[in-house]
Amino acid sequence: MNYQSVLSAGFGKHVGLREKRPGIMKLVAPLFHEDGAMVDIFLEQHGDRVRVCDHGLSLMRLSYQYDIDTQNKAKIFRQILTENRVQEDGGNLFIDAAPDELYPAVLHFGQAVAKVCNMGLYRRKVIANLFYETVDEFVMGDMQRYYSQMFRGGGQTLLIVNALVIIVEHAWIEGVLLGLSMPMQMPEDVPRVSDDGRHVLGRRLRLDLHPPGRAARDLGCV
Repeated sequence: MNYQSVLSAGFGKHVGLREKRPGIMKLVAPLFHEDGAMVDIFLEQHGDRVRVCDHGLSLMRLSYQYDIDTQNKAKIFRQILTENRVQEDGGNLFIDAAPDELYPAVLHFGQAVAKVCNMGLYRRKVIANLFYETVDEFVMGDMQRYYSQMFRGGGQTLLIVNALVIIVEHAWIEGVLLGLSMPMQMPEDVPRVSDDGRHVLGRRLRLDLHPPGRAARDLGCV
């Protein structure tokens, strides 16, 4: 199969092929990453179809700045492949196309690879969308099943027990907070003047008042 002639019909003179190994050709075409590096694309003959692949170089490039090390990230990665009809085998991304569809297949594959390599740039938006999808699945699935079982025969008892546990926990927490907010001890009585105006009275002090120039009649502790 003469890949060069098929691709030249689309890319013109801006395309080339280099044999890397017997049966494996590396495509040289104006398809670039955001940093200017050329997208790694290889062509292989598979029966009557052409395999457009990257031999794992796209995921290796992605690993320099972003690891697919969680379930959510893996889900995003699989979602990108599914939406772009790209397959993966041991890290090798590929699509199979008919020889006369090689040019659009290469363009399509280049766009899919760019999305994979840019996962780190838009992961927050996609993860946020996945969060809302996960919440919706939980509310419409697990939560409904839980409450349907709870209100099934005898389930009301479990609901009441759960409510009582929550009430007791809240009461205990409020009691602890109230205890921490109260002073360690109450202040002593503030000294005050007696009703007849002749004494100053306190918990441990009694002082007789007297007109100026006269000695106090009584001074003592009570």
